[in-house]
Amino acid sequence: MMKVITGAFASERGFVLILALVSMLAMTIIGISLIINMSTDLQLARNERDGKQAFQLAEAGVNETIARLRLLTTNAKYMGEPSASFGLYRTPGWAGTSFSTAQGAEAANMSAGSTYQATLTYLEETRDTGVYCDDDANSVAAAKNEDTTYPLPQKNCNNEVVMYGQDFGICFSGTVPCTKPSAKKGIYPVYKITSTGTVNGTDRVIEAYVGASDLNMDPGSAINTNTCDDTKNATITGDASAGNTSDVLQGPGLACASCPTPVGGGTCQNKTATDDMTTFLSGDPLSNFASQADVSIKCSNGNTCNADIGVVTDAQWGDCAGGSTSSIIYMDNAGATGAPTKISSSDLPGNCGRGILIVTGDITIGGNVQWQGLIYVMGTLTLDGMGAQNNDILGGIMANSTVSGNSNAITITYSPKTLADVGRQAGSAAKTYISWRRL
Repeated sequence: MMKVITGAFASERGFVLILALVSMLAMTIIGISLIINMSTDLQLARNERDGKQAFQLAEAGVNETIARLRLLTTNAKYMGEPSASFGLYRTPGWAGTSFSTAQGAEAANMSAGSTYQATLTYLEETRDTGVYCDDDANSVAAAKNEDTTYPLPQKNCNNEVVMYGQDFGICFSGTVPCTKPSAKKGIYPVYKITSTGTVNGTDRVIEAYVGASDLNMDPGSAINTNTCDDTKNATITGDASAGNTSDVLQGPGLACASCPTPVGGGTCQNKTATDDMTTFLSGDPLSNFASQADVSIKCSNGNTCNADIGVVTDAQWGDCAGGSTSSIIYMDNAGATGAPTKISSSDLPGNCGRGILIVTGDITIGGNVQWQGLIYVMGTLTLDGMGAQNNDILGGIMANSTVSGNSNAITITYSPKTLADVGRQAGSAAKTYISWRRL
């Protein structure tokens, strides 16, 4: 016999099924929410990752642009105004140059969907922010933005290239002009780099202002000495295209013929004043280059100096063959005793060094050595030709004391172009970030 369920018990029939269905629906909703949240979080994480990587690629574009600016102007990858020549800056309205990692061999080194591209132009008074304006008109006389008012009035925007110096308000104090030789009149242009990094469709853009070095690389002649040139019958040649009037500049108050031996291969001119050798390069103390140099040597004994020179690596001497890299070699050997400090052909790769050689004391450069760039010596520079072997300098020499040589095989050639290339390439001072911003 079956019992019929009535009343309260009959009304609860199917409750467990409903509860189970409601629970499953709630769990489904929670699961779907979790999946959606996880998907959103993953997408946000990917976007953040792509954004950071794109920003890093944009930075890489800025750094590569600076590296390309250090190349020789004849290099296919050089970025800069191709028609630019030493001492002449530059063409307002220059359209600039661009490159991208999507082009050429660089593409193989990039991940799929990743690239950067950069464009280099001049920072101009009218084309850009209008903040960096000087008091000059756009005329032939103002071709180098040579400002005459202190402090800079920041007015008269015109079609000129912004210069690294007074245009940025970094080189004057009150009404007193600055003394740094190259920033004084703002003779170096400011480049504007716009670099875009892209990763999976995410873009990041950096705009950087880069100023040329304020290194004063030009001695004005093949040899510039505060005393005598005593290179005997060396072949010394200038560069008429640079407008120099002599091949050798000698100390004030000295008749050229009064030096021990007349110059053999070039014309001589006496200076009217002694150079301030301690601040010639940058307007700062010479010791500042110890931290900027690719190689810094400090020694008080000639044998120690020579041992230190012997361990300088080939790469640190710069690249003579391709002319693509230059180094600053800073040697603090003032007052060194014992054997003379000497650079020999065996110290240099291929017997050649390229860059800026700065010596606070005396230095001898041995036979069959070549140097491309500037040799800057606070003491006596001896070019030891060693008979019939060649000792070639392509660039220029600055010396606080006598420059001597014992052979007629020495060839010293004043080359403003080599000096300009080396100044663009050498050390951390070669290109200077003025500022950058994220767009």
